[in-house]
Amino acid sequence: MLPATLTFINILAATSLVTAQRPSSTSICDYYANKLFGANNGTTQQLVQTLILNTAFIGNYTTPNVGIPVPGIAPETTFNGTNVNLLRYFDAALYSTNDGVHNYGVAKLFLDDGGPVPLSMSKASNGNVKSNQYLLVTHVWQYFGVLLNCSKQGIDPDFPAYKGNPSMYEVHKYMDLDPYEQGWFVDQLTQAAASIGFSAEDTTIWFNTMTGLFSSRCSPPTVVGGLPPALNAICTHSSCPVAEGGDCALYNGGKEAVAPGVANVTLAGNYTKMNGTAVAGNSSGGVMPTTAVQSGSVGNFGYNSILGSVVILIIGGIMV
Repeated sequence: MLPATLTFINILAATSLVTAQRPSSTSICDYYANKLFGANNGTTQQLVQTLILNTAFIGNYTTPNVGIPVPGIAPETTFNGTNVNLLRYFDAALYSTNDGVHNYGVAKLFLDDGGPVPLSMSKASNGNVKSNQYLLVTHVWQYFGVLLNCSKQGIDPDFPAYKGNPSMYEVHKYMDLDPYEQGWFVDQLTQAAASIGFSAEDTTIWFNTMTGLFSSRCSPPTVVGGLPPALNAICTHSSCPVAEGGDCALYNGGKEAVAPGVANVTLAGNYTKMNGTAVAGNSSGGVMPTTAVQSGSVGNFGYNSILGSVVILIIGGIMV
């Protein structure tokens, strides 16, 4: 029997918190769609999500940009004194993806339709709508539309409603993300929003929303927008803080999350979790997948690595 569901109050919608610029009756999504692109419709609302996510992935690449540097999550980095390499979760280095079919993590290449090049042109991929890259990126755009309370989403055909798994825990359950990995991702999404012109107040709301929903383990089910109640903790490593009112029995049968095994040693590199224990093989549970994963290296994924090979067209201040 689940405990009483916690309703997530979408402070990104109209609330008593009023910024110096944004009216309290206007959501963050609607406000910045109009402010940045001169119109509030499905196309511009999706473009707000595009600029936030794509910038967080590959770093600064576009106008509008207010001069805040964003390196992006792709390059290996140090966050709060700890090494972080999030690319491993996207390049099939680890058995970390929940494919919704198996009861263990599988290795999946999410950079299978252009990698950073289409992202640098405010696209999801090179156009293969069945590619892992296209499906991942468009799903995140759509989920962010729910978080940011986009009024035209699901109404305007240019910005479809989110139809993916409502549980961010289920999506990320085999990653065993720790506070440094989760913290770095949230940091880059926060800086990405600030870099395209979010006010300090709205940037703080965006940060607090992501932190409150995703960054504490064992959190009770939450309702996000019009989605059904779901478990949403993404930070599930034993070092993640326990949510207030949390019930760890709801997650993985009350057992600690297990670090994903290595699918490709070359891509994984010096892979350890923060307790210093190296992980080898498939430790996500279940039977070792027998399907082959792509070997080799995807190279540097950051935008700076492709500046010399991408022609960027800026029309009216919007990347196309």
